[in-house]
Amino acid sequence: VQMQVEKYIPKDLFPCSSEYKYKKNPYYIVAPDYTHKSSGIRILHELCSILNQFGCEAYVISGKTNGDLWAPRLTDETKVAHYAAKKIPIVVYPEVIKGTPLNLGVPVRYVLNYPGFIGGDTKFKEKEIIFAFRSEYMPSGILLNLPLTDIKHLDSIAAKKERAKGSCAVYFNRSKPSDLEIESFGAECIEISSRKSYPYDEMISILKSVEVLYTYENSQIIVEALLCGCAVVCIEGEHLNKIPETITSGGYDGVAWGRNNINDISNALATVGKRRQSYIKEWGGWTQKIEEFIKITQAASVKLNFNDAWPEEAVDSLPIHDLSSKDYALKLDRQKYTKVNKQYKEWQTKSTLREIDADIYAEYIVEGNLPSIAVLVHHDSEQRQDLIADTVDSIGQNFHKAISVIVVTDMDPPEGFIQTNELCWIQKNKLSRVLDANTSFDWLLTVESGVRLGPNTLIEMALGAQENVGSYLLYADEDVININGDYTLPNFKPEFNIELIRCTNYVGGSVLFNREKWIKAGYPICSHEIYKYLIECSLCEEAKHIHHVDGVLFHGDGQINSKTENYEFEVVRSTLTNNGYAKSVKPLDRLGTWLVDYGTVNTKNTTLVVPTGVQPGYMRQMLESLHQHKCPNLNHIILVCNEKDVAEIDYALQDLVLDVSIEIIMYEGTEYNHSRALNLAASKVSTEYIWVCDDDIEFIH
Repeated sequence: VQMQVEKYIPKDLFPCSSEYKYKKNPYYIVAPDYTHKSSGIRILHELCSILNQFGCEAYVISGKTNGDLWAPRLTDETKVAHYAAKKIPIVVYPEVIKGTPLNLGVPVRYVLNYPGFIGGDTKFKEKEIIFAFRSEYMPSGILLNLPLTDIKHLDSIAAKKERAKGSCAVYFNRSKPSDLEIESFGAECIEISSRKSYPYDEMISILKSVEVLYTYENSQIIVEALLCGCAVVCIEGEHLNKIPETITSGGYDGVAWGRNNINDISNALATVGKRRQSYIKEWGGWTQKIEEFIKITQAASVKLNFNDAWPEEAVDSLPIHDLSSKDYALKLDRQKYTKVNKQYKEWQTKSTLREIDADIYAEYIVEGNLPSIAVLVHHDSEQRQDLIADTVDSIGQNFHKAISVIVVTDMDPPEGFIQTNELCWIQKNKLSRVLDANTSFDWLLTVESGVRLGPNTLIEMALGAQENVGSYLLYADEDVININGDYTLPNFKPEFNIELIRCTNYVGGSVLFNREKWIKAGYPICSHEIYKYLIECSLCEEAKHIHHVDGVLFHGDGQINSKTENYEFEVVRSTLTNNGYAKSVKPLDRLGTWLVDYGTVNTKNTTLVVPTGVQPGYMRQMLESLHQHKCPNLNHIILVCNEKDVAEIDYALQDLVLDVSIEIIMYEGTEYNHSRALNLAASKVSTEYIWVCDDDIEFIH
């Protein structure tokens, strides 16, 4: 097919440079490596070629292409150019691809076989525009049946030899007929199979030189055999239970069922010559279908919002080099958490509770030695009331039952609520009076409404209290529930760290208090009140009685509002400065973090050593944060890397402003060895202290 130049390029163009711009949105066609052996793969590459010849811009996402086709491979640089030009990609997936992995543009599904027959999903998303190569593959899809066979090329290929009476070939690919069965076709029968394949032209030459092709499965070779004047006999088996509808739609000329059906085979031999004209008639008008495909997909791309077409995850995967430092840092942050969430999802599948865990927990409960726990659910009246139910329900599903669940809020209880010892609703101003009289529990777990507990939360916290004798407060890890209900952004916390708690409230509001210490602390119930207690503990011996419990994850929304941040900041500032522990406390750009200034240190006696190379973008972000939070005693920075990574590191360091010098040293060998890298750097250090850190951290103070 030749591009219709007069149709797509008018003769008299207006003399304006904007006429050079291409108006249509591009096509990205996801396809396996090109091979003539697969009709589905061929049609995807040929679709790309024909779209280009019809005046569209189309690319294949494939490792191997066919030089006879106008099907260029899609590169990251091309995607960047499309993104910069505000183009909306139209992404075509065959039915064998699960989901829409590119996660960008207008998703189009081209169903080339029965969904799920070879692989992929059996149902597709509502947002996908579905086209079908055959209506029987997907009755609800829009028909887009393109010719697969080049009749002109077939005509140009000479037969391998004169067609002899009784000559035959046998075809199978996924099927596995026995050697004995293949031998039964006769010694002269030519095998065309996955174990004995031929170049395309030689295969056609064989089909032109035999009378009959026996086939164990449906394939484009059936059509090509018929057009070569070779009758086809379909043999029943695992992959074939009738003559394919893709063949019978053009009639039964030239086709027979079963190798022992002599009459049908004779009829097939007599009528195979009619197939050429019926094929031409059946596939006529296919160019109109291409034009309809273009019209429908281009219209959909115009309607799609640019930001929806290019979600952050898709953009972050592109090698865009001209980003500002701020945008570059945000991109690295998103990439990091995309990777973290993927790893976390895998971790969750391997960390689910097993039957043996439930048996162990049951033994602890039967022993009856676990400390009693009451749970206090604090609810802000500005939040949705149904969040309370989410939290209370998760508490009720715990192995270790709470002595009491206490909802504390300024709101009135819902209509019909019945107060019991197990579930009570208390106004905040009455909290102390009610709980002073309640001595039925040893420990109190505080959580915000909306936080969900795992079934093992209470028992693990109780075991933590037993293990850490003399504890005042216990805290655990947490993650965030996203809008899809998935657990993301895990926050695995360290043991209680005085410096870290003074810079950010990493402990949060889900903590287990010793009852007596909680009352003495003034009944703290929400995160900023608990934070005040923690800051006060950081100034005294009580810090030794605060511990982290691993094995527990609280699931929350991960949000902090400016009101809470302001309160927490003022707690730190006033407590540390008024007691003479700090010169000043300054808020940072990142919400919920601040910098404690303890005064000036004048001795530059430290060298920072950073092994790097694999992720230089993170390394730059780390150095920028170090510059922002100046380290007065830092004298020098040494970056240790492999020789092959030096150019990438130099690029990442471009225009970076620091107060200290940077030295890059290289270790020998292609395999990374952490100890060797550190020892090499240490041999170059002349300062009193060596400070070692990874390249994917960020300094917050």
